[in-house]
Amino acid sequence: MGRYIVWTEERLDEASRLWGQGLTAARIAEQLGVTLGSFLGTSSLQRDRFPMRMKAKSEIEVIPAPSIEMPAPVVAPEPVVRRTYIAGKWVEHVKRTTISGAVVTLPRVSFIDGGREFAD
Repeated sequence: MGRYIVWTEERLDEASRLWGQGLTAARIAEQLGVTLGSFLGTSSLQRDRFPMRMKAKSEIEVIPAPSIEMPAPVVAPEPVVRRTYIAGKWVEHVKRTTISGAVVTLPRVSFIDGGREFAD
């Protein structure tokens, strides 16, 4: 079982004073003899004593974005027409959607697709 840390008013005041001096959370936790997680949890619940620290705009380092040359557009290759030799004819394949929603490639069926078969 872990240690149970009681945050007394004196400890909170000391932590708040250190926070106001600009010390990091890790340094404050070390000086108070508590874990970093314990201090961070307490400071997040006590925002009136530990206000958020924001950097001034002059302190924020701005890194310019590198110039990137756009690659040439990729041209999709012509789709390969699959054919199957069925009953003495070459039959083109088409995409079909099954009842379950899967897309499959099957030979074209003349009575479904209106006789658009071709022979070579």
